[in-house]
Amino acid sequence: MTTDDDALAEAVNVRRNHGASVSEEQRHKGSRPYLLPEFDVLGFNFRMTDIQGALGLVQLTKLDRFIEERRRWAAYYDQELSAIPWLRTPRVPEGYGHCWQSYVTYVDETRAPLTRNAIMESLQERGIATRPGTHAVHMLGYYRRRFGFVAGCKDGDSNFLPGAGRQHDGAAHGLLALFRVDSEIHRR
Repeated sequence: MTTDDDALAEAVNVRRNHGASVSEEQRHKGSRPYLLPEFDVLGFNFRMTDIQGALGLVQLTKLDRFIEERRRWAAYYDQELSAIPWLRTPRVPEGYGHCWQSYVTYVDETRAPLTRNAIMESLQERGIATRPGTHAVHMLGYYRRRFGFVAGCKDGDSNFLPGAGRQHDGAAHGLLALFRVDSEIHRR
């Protein structure tokens, strides 16, 4: 995490180190290594290893190239899929960029020849991997139990968020692979 807020940085650091008031690094380098930290907040073990950090630094040098390659694939998919009237492709607002971690489409089942799931099954049979594009978070088990949200898409349900539900039921994506061969892309 990057921030210029010292209090926020300290709060995040404490939580990523099990909630300890003093990190392992500070204890080992300090003059009183026998002191145990307090654990006043719930924390996690979100510390990156040195190896992960080293790999991450090398990968960061390749980031611009990765993103540019994905943008080319996204433009290709935009072009190839634009004539399908029941398939909505992603849009990037004017003045913004996109890293294209995935290319999420939306199947309008009122116009499509098949349901989203049937389309995904048909593609799977042809060896083309897809998966649902997004979750409606309020429809996941924890949130249904914790906050009393109702699963399913029912109009008039005061706990239901209709836009999120439609995306949950209709969105699909295929990952943008950095290196795809034309034979895989043009499979029918």
